[in-house]
Amino acid sequence: MPGTRQFLSAAARDRHPARWVQSFVVAEDDLVVQFGSREVHWPGGGFRGFELAEGVCTRDVAFAYRLRDGRIAERWAIRDDLAMILQLGGLRQ
Repeated sequence: MPGTRQFLSAAARDRHPARWVQSFVVAEDDLVVQFGSREVHWPGGGFRGFELAEGVCTRDVAFAYRLRDGRIAERWAIRDDLAMILQLGGLRQ
């Protein structure tokens, strides 16, 4: 599973660079869940109907994968987009 492991640890982010601040991976049979905190470098611009300033933010994320023949067949992402919107000034608390 080296290709999957490489993707989970360092997925390339050309448009929105990000890095894991904290990451946990749990796997059983053909399912893999990765969760933790990611630091995102946002270039500025529209995001889900909000105009966000350029900047860096941290948000919690969880990704779930179903593997087939050692490759990712399905992927789901759950991200705390509200944390990102708040940190980059899209909303005021």
